[in-house]
Amino acid sequence: MPRHPVIAEPLPAGMVTLAGYARREGYSRGTILGRQRRAAFPARAATLAPGGRRSAGVYRDEELDLYFAAHPVLPVMTWPVPPGLVTLRGYGERAGRAAARSWRSRPGFPVPVGQLGRTAGPKV
Repeated sequence: MPRHPVIAEPLPAGMVTLAGYARREGYSRGTILGRQRRAAFPARAATLAPGGRRSAGVYRDEELDLYFAAHPVLPVMTWPVPPGLVTLRGYGERAGRAAARSWRSRPGFPVPVGQLGRTAGPKV
């Protein structure tokens, strides 16, 4: 017996799958799935009846909106880094790598404003 009610498509108003939410909000599927494992992530409201290999979780749209408003996703930046910003690696090259790593965990260290895509620039 499933832990959540099983519903069929079309989904009722105010309900959405994680894949549908990711498409609508412009997030990658990996971003959503990575957040799903965190403690504060909203609980599944229902299960979508299997239409392929497996069923999908159905969530309340409003709860997902509230979660992502409280836990924003950092924008992915492209290379080169915009003027006035620096990567932690770039800062470490100027101040010394050990200094950058140790300072990152201290209170008051600047909060990241974005994340640089993995393939966005040359490896330095």
